[in-house]
Amino acid sequence: MGNIKENFNMFALGRILANVAMVGLLVVWVLAIQNTSNKSIQGVEINIASVDGVKDLVLDKEIYEIMKEASPVDIKLSPLKKLDIALLEQAIKRDNRIYKAEVYVDAQQKLIADITQRRPILRIKDEGGRDYYLDQDGNYVNKSQYRAVRVPVVTGHLEKYQPGWKEQWDSKLSRAYRIGRIINNDDFLSALVEQIHFERSGRIVIVPKIGTEKIVIDYMEDIEEKLTYNLKQYYKEMAKKDIWGKYKELDISYKKQVIGRNFVNP
Repeated sequence: MGNIKENFNMFALGRILANVAMVGLLVVWVLAIQNTSNKSIQGVEINIASVDGVKDLVLDKEIYEIMKEASPVDIKLSPLKKLDIALLEQAIKRDNRIYKAEVYVDAQQKLIADITQRRPILRIKDEGGRDYYLDQDGNYVNKSQYRAVRVPVVTGHLEKYQPGWKEQWDSKLSRAYRIGRIINNDDFLSALVEQIHFERSGRIVIVPKIGTEKIVIDYMEDIEEKLTYNLKQYYKEMAKKDIWGKYKELDISYKKQVIGRNFVNP
């Protein structure tokens, strides 16, 4: 009986000591958090995922200015406990050039902003004087004041960007977007196309970076095949025969055809 009582007392004492140790650790942990939260951040680091290998769309200093203007306290001097991380993150996400943003403080008490940009596939210059990008999902993206992203430029008689434009299948903006996605997904066409121009009649004129022939389209049916197969096959034949610049226009409006028009005199 005495051994049982002695063992019980030792067990109880062990439980008490363990609880005391746990409380002690908890106190140290709380004091460490309080001590850390009273310190200022030890620097700001902004990481921007590139667009095609180049930081084209948004710059580090722009992200820093967004955070600086959004915060009611100085992000470099104020204690961490007064820094509203969620507020900074929301402010960055309001910029329509940003696809994703994550803001946090790391173990070295450095304020980190990890940014993923939207990926423009077209630059739109409409007849109303608006100048902006469309990304791969058709989102409106503001043009950067510092740099231009090298994507095909769409010009001419285009409607104003409005919600629901993608459902308007016959709108010129919708047609431009469909062509832009095809170009963006094809290395040959991405290297070829400089400009897409919409004439008042609705005819589409594609201006290449090489050669003098303008590529014209009247009908959008089977547009992917017309661009990725018919046009590419024609250019392959021209390369074999070394007969660049034979026509002023290449009409790819019709299925399985490339029609040369306006013969250029040598």
